[in-house]
Amino acid sequence: MKSTKPSTVSLSSSSGNTLADFNSGSLDDQEACRLLDVRKTRLYQLRTLWLKDQPGFRIEASGSDQCDSWPESVLKSLCEFVPLQTPPN
Repeated sequence: MKSTKPSTVSLSSSSGNTLADFNSGSLDDQEACRLLDVRKTRLYQLRTLWLKDQPGFRIEASGSDQCDSWPESVLKSLCEFVPLQTPPN
C-alpha cells in the first residue's frame, strides 16, 4: 500500500536550487544526482513533484517512511510462520 505522505529527500540549504537548475538545463542529471545524493529515477520523481508545486515544494529527510504499515493479519501470519527463537533450517 502506497502512502499519501509527500515524498522527501535530504537536501542541504546550499543546494536549494538544484531542482530549478536541473530543470533549466544549467545542471546535468549526473551533477544533480550527486548534489541530491539520489539516483536518476528519484531525481526525475522529485522534479515532477517540484513542477506540480514549485512555491510550496519542500524537501526534508524522509527517514525511509514512505509506505504504510503492514496489515495486522499479515504481521500475525509472519510471526506464526517465522520462528523467532530457533533457526528455520
